[in-house]
Amino acid sequence: MSGLLAVLGEWVWNQTMGVWNTFTAMGGAPLLGLTALFGFAGRLMSRLACCGGRMLRVAALTAATFLWALGVVASLAWMWTMLLSRIPWLLPLVGSLGSL
Repeated sequence: MSGLLAVLGEWVWNQTMGVWNTFTAMGGAPLLGLTALFGFAGRLMSRLACCGGRMLRVAALTAATFLWALGVVASLAWMWTMLLSRIPWLLPLVGSLGSL
């Protein structure tokens, strides 16, 4: 059982890193749009789960969880992209704060 969990964990990690690499290759504006889109779609799926039967509820909540996870990865990639583009002017500012 632990071998199966190790393989599953490695597969999930590789998929997450693939999505991360795709998202960090994008610019800031598309990433912000994707974050909003994933959040909205996750919210829509969770609302859909409230009005259906058991099978629809399970499928919609699974899809909502997946979309929210993608939204989290996209928002983290957006923050990473924005921070890296701001580092050249942040470093002197942080250095000057240390001398206060």
